[in-house]
Amino acid sequence: MSSNERSSRWIASAGFAAVTLLLSLSHSQTALADSRVFQCPAQIQVDGAQLSLSGLNVFEGPIENRVALVPETSSGAPGTMRWQVDAGATPYMKCRYQGSRHYLVMVAEDAKRCIAKAADGKRLFQASCS
Repeated sequence: MSSNERSSRWIASAGFAAVTLLLSLSHSQTALADSRVFQCPAQIQVDGAQLSLSGLNVFEGPIENRVALVPETSSGAPGTMRWQVDAGATPYMKCRYQGSRHYLVMVAEDAKRCIAKAADGKRLFQASCS
């Protein structure tokens, strides 16, 4: 295979991954009675590798300001973390992916709370703000 053919295949797969990611993000904001739900994609594809959601950080404002909110844990719901967002604050979600330095950042406008749930107390499988 020539280098042009390899480049074309790489560009095509990168384009597919970008489209897949954009579709995932566009479907992650669902209108529900005047409130939106911002949800981290459970998996993303980067360079042909499938990456699973492994963590969530919630920030008050842009992540570069480094104002991370501390989650509350519930003894009645092991593996569940919750964040309450102060009135007037705009939360930023940082969705982290297993075995990778890749992450997604979403501005969760008008969200009042965020939640992350783990299946076995370790592997994150759902993260959202609403």
